[in-house]
Amino acid sequence: MNLKFFPQKNNPIIYKGIEAIKKLEMLGLTFEDFDTAAKKAYRECQDLPPYAYSLDKHNRFFYAFIKHFRARMLEKGWKYNDKYNLNRTMPSNKKYTIIFSSGDKNVCSLEQTPATKNKKGEISKVIITMNNYLQLSFYEDLRKTSPDIPERYDIAKIPHWFCLFKRAGEKNQIELSLPLSMNNKNKKIEEWSERIILPEIDCGNIGSEQYSKPDQPDPSNLSTADKEKIINITKKK
Repeated sequence: MNLKFFPQKNNPIIYKGIEAIKKLEMLGLTFEDFDTAAKKAYRECQDLPPYAYSLDKHNRFFYAFIKHFRARMLEKGWKYNDKYNLNRTMPSNKKYTIIFSSGDKNVCSLEQTPATKNKKGEISKVIITMNNYLQLSFYEDLRKTSPDIPERYDIAKIPHWFCLFKRAGEKNQIELSLPLSMNNKNKKIEEWSERIILPEIDCGNIGSEQYSKPDQPDPSNLSTADKEKIINITKKK
């Protein structure tokens, strides 16, 4: 029996390169889904005026990344659910869900294990409990048992992947990982059973002309009234 399929503490299964791309495909995802969302989020950050509030500058990429990823995936039939303040996004078959979280300096590192950048609460412990229950159920007969989940939480019995990302200027590191445990002292998720390490996303090669302007609607999809509005606005300029 090949033991690499059994997630071990401090020794997660790591997918990188072509294996990471194949794993994404198994989940119904592509690298382009993340690449496009990250570059659109980067563009929004660049469009902020110099007088923008510092928290807006700090959080804009996080919110914009989720927004653009969701917009892309909703076109493919995906769903979203923000219950318990979790930014869950899931395929139509609801076989798993993705939660976005900023990560520390070790995101995408092969030598070091990443952690969530910020503290997590009880709901994250519940998610980890569910993930571990599902992992064990692959190898043991747990059909007659239930995970130890507080009744006040309605968490689907599906894997909860965390999309960890780290920004360093124009460079973006992103990985999709299954949480295994949380550090009880600093309240951060520091262990993972599986990690899908995506290629680095470089936003430095985005053309200034292409990404210095807001997205423009396709004229062929506009009504006559909308076209007249655009013409009038243009004349006023």
